[in-house]
Amino acid sequence: MRNHPLIQKLSEFGNLSDEVIAQILDALKLIELPKEKVVLREGFTNRNIYFLETGIVRRYNISQVGHQKTTGFIPNCTFFTDLDSFERRKASNSTFNTETSCVIYSLDYFKLKALLDANSSLRELVTIVKEHYSRRYIQTKDFLATEPIEKRVKMLVDELPMVMDTCRKRDIVSYLRTNSQTYNFTLKNLLQSGKK
Repeated sequence: MRNHPLIQKLSEFGNLSDEVIAQILDALKLIELPKEKVVLREGFTNRNIYFLETGIVRRYNISQVGHQKTTGFIPNCTFFTDLDSFERRKASNSTFNTETSCVIYSLDYFKLKALLDANSSLRELVTIVKEHYSRRYIQTKDFLATEPIEKRVKMLVDELPMVMDTCRKRDIVSYLRTNSQTYNFTLKNLLQSGKK
């Protein structure tokens, strides 16, 4: 029970009783998706919190001219959702798409609400987790908008090497807010300097 990946991740933020853990696990729904499947589509209301056990999920939105703009890559053992859509019951501004085959657990809005209403310790823990992921999303967004391309590519190499192995270059370039030529040149220089 405590060695379930989702419970292990929650345990990084605080402690839960066996009773609450059992309730969480009972409320989860397992989803296994192949590569290139939509988990949540832009324009639809998000009704779930997700936990990615294995795989990579890409977050993107569609620009006014119809191009996909990658805004994030979600690695395994990570919670994800469009929080604004989830909490306010409004249309999502993002699409979440599987970049590899994925094992995902979902927790429905109303099941989570019932769990939180019944368990103050879980409510406190979920607040901490939500703040952590919200802060991290904003920090990454700011980092990608303000730091030089060398630092952006290094962050990708250091923190998300699996993205480089499995995702399309055009999506990586979009995420890093650069172009293919600059990305190739920067990555080559970074890899060469790492060999010295």
